[in-house]
Amino acid sequence: MMMDLFITGMVYDLSTLRERIENATENVVLHIDSPGGDAFEGLETAHCIANAKCKVTGRVGFLAASAAAIIALACDAVEIDKNSLLMLHNCWTISIGSKTQLRSDADGMEAIDKVMHNIIDEHCDNGDIFDAIEKGDVYLTGDEAAATFDHVSLVATKRKDGMAAEAPLVNLVKENRELRKQVEDLRSKNVYTVPENLQALMEQ
Repeated sequence: MMMDLFITGMVYDLSTLRERIENATENVVLHIDSPGGDAFEGLETAHCIANAKCKVTGRVGFLAASAAAIIALACDAVEIDKNSLLMLHNCWTISIGSKTQLRSDADGMEAIDKVMHNIIDEHCDNGDIFDAIEKGDVYLTGDEAAATFDHVSLVATKRKDGMAAEAPLVNLVKENRELRKQVEDLRSKNVYTVPENLQALMEQ
């Protein structure tokens, strides 16, 4: 059995959703289609997901951006269509006050960004993404998200018959990546010689 929960529209008060995740007795599918919103709500929800007793799978609709993207990436697994988007960036704010207040707000934003970067980095295979985030908004298609994060799977949007087809290419890339790592580990221990047919497969 699975429990379906939803984040649609702007991310603001998600306290009821967090309560349902905390009290879930079955695995959760969290459907996300949101342009983002409040950073603290996003981070608190990500913290809730990380401490959930049950597995939480994020299922991205057309868009998971900003705080919504952080929530999605905090899930144990993420499913996304090739024509969907994941958008990452540093937090934004509007600040009014003295120069001391502005500096204080900037310091707070730095701390928030560090926490968001920790969540992004946990499953990220591309360290260059943080340089891109520092420069502005980073939009990833479903294909790019699946290639960037090791817990993101590319799936087709459900058809009218309710079936969803998993894209094999991305999974093959991930399997090949893992296979290369295992072979290199064995090579370093001088306990394994790669058969010619396997070497040819890895080089494709």
